Amino acid sequence: MILANNTDGQKAYVLPHDAYCAALGHCACWPPFGEPHSRPVVLKFVEGEWRVVPRAVLSVPEIAQAIRRGRLRVTGEGP
Repeated sequence: MILANNTDGQKAYVLPHDAYCAALGHCACWPPFGEPHSRPVVLKFVEGEWRVVPRAVLSVPEIAQAIRRGRLRVTGEGP
């Protein structure tokens, strides 16, 4: 899936383990969740940037809300 930043400026979205990794089917945190100092994935966009991302990002409430509000735009399915 391709997501595009539809805003003027940089945006960052934290992809929490409970939502994102569960939908992804494996842990994407680094180091993996449960180990000391594990951190979730952060998806960053500069103005106008687009990225190919897994559909699992749609399970993150903040991402779904940004799409509904027009801040992020789904532009295609990707490769």
